[in-house]
Amino acid sequence: MSDFDPDSTDPVHVMIDDPAVAPLIDGYLSRRREELVQLRSAVEAGDFGKARSIGHNLHGSGGAYYLDQLSVFGKAMEAAAEEADGPKLNELVDVTQAYIDRLVIDAAGGD
Repeated sequence: MSDFDPDSTDPVHVMIDDPAVAPLIDGYLSRRREELVQLRSAVEAGDFGKARSIGHNLHGSGGAYYLDQLSVFGKAMEAAAEEADGPKLNELVDVTQAYIDRLVIDAAGGD
């Protein structure tokens, strides 16, 4: 699925060279955290359509914020939702949350 190792405790550094995007990252990640909670609730309720929609949005938006790994997770979520694979979706929520928690944004300009 990816090169991300969810068992590691190392930070994940991502360089954001776009000065228009860098200030938006915190809000973007906050919304993704909220969506992960919604995704887990959707899985518990058996609402795989909602789960697919959340995965689709993540798949489409990650790259716009230079967070290609989130797009990879979103694509996998879409596929798992289409298969109604609740355990896989829960695993993907955990891995995505671990990624976001360890993410360190290195913005151009020395921030």
